[in-house]
Amino acid sequence: MHPIKAAVMQQGRVLDVLQHVAGIPLEILEQPKREFPCPKCGGNTRCRLIDADAGAVRCSHCHPEKCGDFIAAVKHFRGVSHGEALQLIAERLGMTPGSAVTPQKTTPWKAVKTWTYTDKAGTPIYYVTRQERLVNGKREKKFVQYRKENGKTTYNLDGVAPVPLHWPELDCRPDDPVYIVEGEKCCDALTALGLLATTASGGSNSKLAWSKFLYDRHVVIFPDQDQPGYKYALDVATSLWGRNQVKVVFLPDLAEKEDISDWIERGGTIGELTRIVENTPDWDGSPFAYSNGNTAEEPTTNTLPRRILLW
Repeated sequence: MHPIKAAVMQQGRVLDVLQHVAGIPLEILEQPKREFPCPKCGGNTRCRLIDADAGAVRCSHCHPEKCGDFIAAVKHFRGVSHGEALQLIAERLGMTPGSAVTPQKTTPWKAVKTWTYTDKAGTPIYYVTRQERLVNGKREKKFVQYRKENGKTTYNLDGVAPVPLHWPELDCRPDDPVYIVEGEKCCDALTALGLLATTASGGSNSKLAWSKFLYDRHVVIFPDQDQPGYKYALDVATSLWGRNQVKVVFLPDLAEKEDISDWIERGGTIGELTRIVENTPDWDGSPFAYSNGNTAEEPTTNTLPRRILLW
């Protein structure tokens, strides 16, 4: 990898280079799901950012097949050579083209697993793929959402209402408790234990309206051990409370940013999990907030007496 390119990647300056060196309007970079007039050819609704990590910008008229990276974008939109593009980028970074930097050893993104979100009848609506790569030996991940339209893959999910994972199973097992987690990996971990687990795409940023899918059910929510995880769990619990019997279970011995899949990987069993759930009282609507130990604020749990549940 060229030192200039490595410097851009290390400093997280890809979008900065696209905007201030390639001259791509900020609205294109901030809304990757939309298409805009191309600043090069002027073609209407043809240009969009297709890969923020690589800095690949695609215009269906200028380069419909190969889109390249942020260096290719500078070359194309500025009309310069490869060497001139590197010079312009180096000036933006305050470097010289020969500046020495330690290049990152980065492996390509690799699809690890794909989950299919379906309607109630089992017809696919959209998909979520977990991708991973190694950067200097450290594993990074990202999730890509897409759908099929007329046999083609599109990453535009505008207007597609989110649904819970395993929706048909939720409908077919009305008497089973429903375990809600944040993320498909956690859902898989619980499903492997034989539990009826579900989640929503997008993690803590999900906009799924849970109350549309669950009514008069026993619901158990496991928050991820971080601030977004607790907030998301509170939002889910609030949306279901009053229509369902809800428990929010704070697992013991979770480090910050860990979740129930980590707890299971360390040897947590279905028997131990069942005991923890049974000894957790129903949520009474009291708010709770995450604390990493640096403040006096602690997670608030309810204090209702334990109910005997026949499930």
